[in-house]
Amino acid sequence: KVTMKGFTGAGDSFLASFLDTYLKTGDTETALRTATSFSAAKVELEGTLLPDYQMGIKYKDSINCVKIRG
Repeated sequence: KVTMKGFTGAGDSFLASFLDTYLKTGDTETALRTATSFSAAKVELEGTLLPDYQMGIKYKDSINCVKIRG
């Protein structure tokens, strides 16, 4: 659960952290978990504030990815 304070930039945070992680690791699951964590951390901040790296990854280990198709 997160306390939502601001949505501006949540999608940008997701995309930027997904691309950064995927280009560094080549692992889709890790990139999705990192991106979701950054997006969740962003909505906890007001306005256009962005999470730093430590705040951005705080939810990473609690996010599960499940492959739903071949």
